[in-house]
Order: sequence, then structure tokens, then C-alpha cells
Amino acid sequence: MTLQTERPLQTALGYESTRPVAEATRLLRGPFLGRMEFKNVIFASDIHSSLSVTKEILDRFYGKADAIVFLGDYVDRGMQGVEVLELLCSKMLEGERGGRTKIIMLRGNHESEEMNKKYGFTREAGEKLGYGSYGVYGRFFSRLPFAAVVNNWFCVHGGLSMGIAKLDDISLLPWPNVLSIYDRGVANQTAMQLVWNDPTEDPVYFGENPKRGTGVFTFGKTALADFLSRNGLIGVIRGHESPGGIKTQMDGRLITVSTTWYVTGESVSVLEFDNGRMYEVELCKGGDMYEVELQLRKNPP
Repeated sequence: MTLQTERPLQTALGYESTRPVAEATRLLRGPFLGRMEFKNVIFASDIHSSLSVTKEILDRFYGKADAIVFLGDYVDRGMQGVEVLELLCSKMLEGERGGRTKIIMLRGNHESEEMNKKYGFTREAGEKLGYGSYGVYGRFFSRLPFAAVVNNWFCVHGGLSMGIAKLDDISLLPWPNVLSIYDRGVANQTAMQLVWNDPTEDPVYFGENPKRGTGVFTFGKTALADFLSRNGLIGVIRGHESPGGIKTQMDGRLITVSTTWYVTGESVSVLEFDNGRMYEVELCKGGDMYEVELQLRKNPP
């Protein structure tokens, strides 16, 4: 008797969906993007496979803002991660070819095969494109930069890492980088902390992070102040947590951006930097939009 194995579902997407991702991979040059300045820039994070949220951000700001910075976690927890990556990478390529808006994509903790197997993207890619397709995405994820400095703010998915004292230390991290929770090497653990660590109001420098698990830490106000002073930075803009909007901590020097559909349900927020001022911009399901100016410190401590 011959056993007939189940064939992966093939949709109308076809392998053309991976072409923008493969082409965008060739634009990625290292683990740290360096410093850049923009008059108007938008920050979004933790889209997690929401094509509607991705389209809303691009419809609102692409062609109007100088840049849109995505702080990681593009896939998992939903079933439109393939389409999200196709759209974002297409816009990244367009921006590099003379488009008015630059698309910057940083790496989150969900840009790894281990997380994708657990939270759904590996299965999604297999069902839509065949199970050999994931390699294209894995190569893209392994080359995404961990951090950038935008308008003198340190932009990263998770937070500060015990192994990173100066910005140049990020450029020394292994690249491409698979990122594995099972790799206990110092370089891998240093990189993992950039996408996994969280801030805490507790008076600690770096401490245990029980909600995330082994090898992940919290960083406190003193660690933040030292890092900013050492590198001449104003503050940190990050994602990774889902407060349901924009959350400011540590005297306004740390901002968490949550553009997370599965938490907010009806609306999501992005952070806008416009000519020296910062705003929380809430994008509502009904098409309304309102801005709230954030009262932040403008200079390093």
C-alpha cells in the first residue's frame, strides 16, 4: 500500500510574492544602520501579520513622510504575514529607487525561524507558497538590522543589551545572524537582548526578566541614562510590548510604540516626529485620525 502524503496548499499568490523580499534582502548591509535625520518620520511596531494595519499606515503616510521606521515583528499571530512582507518590501524597493518615502525595517524577536514555527508564520508560508518557500524569508530576517539612530533617538525592537556599550558595538555583531535561543554564545546572547529585553521602573541596572525567560533581561533608568550619555543620544524608541498605544517612561526618554491590532482591536497608534515635535497618531478603524502631542525631553540628560 502506498501512503499519499498531504501536499501543501497552493494559493493564487505564487512565488512572485517572494520576489520583493528576495530583492529587498540584497539592500541589507549590516546589523546597524547608523545615524540618519528626517524632518518628518513615522514609527510603527508589532504589526503581526495585519495587512489592514500595514495598508492604513502606508495609505496615510507613504509619499508624505520622509521615512517610515518599522521596529520589527511583521509576522506571526495572524495569517497575512506573507502579504505584509510583500507590501513592505515592495515599498522599500520603491523608496530606494527614487520614491519620496524611505522604508526602514528593523528586526524584532519574531524575525526568527524558532518563533515562526511556534507562532504561525512558517505554517502560513508553507500553506500559501509551499514548504520550501520559507528559506527566502529566513534569509531576509537574518539580514535585517537590529538598530538605527533616527534624529538622535536610538531605535530598536526590544531594548538595551548588556553587551552593547557603544553604538559601534552593534556593527561588530555577527551578520547574517540566525538568532537562536539555544545558542549560548556571547555574541548571540548580546544580539538576542536587543530584540528581547524590556525596560523596568525598578531601580536596577540590568535585572532578571521572568516574563520573557532565561537569557532575557530588564534594563533600568540608570542603564538608560548611561547609554544615552555615552552615545550622545536623546532617548530610545522601541516596540516589543503592547500597551495599546504610545507609552512614555523614564522622564520621556524611553518610548514604546504599539501598532498592535490583536490588542487594540478597533484602533492602533503610530509615533510621528514632525519638525522637532513628537505626536501619538491614532489610526481608527472608521477612518478618523487624531494626534496628541507628546511632552518629551528634547535634550540628553
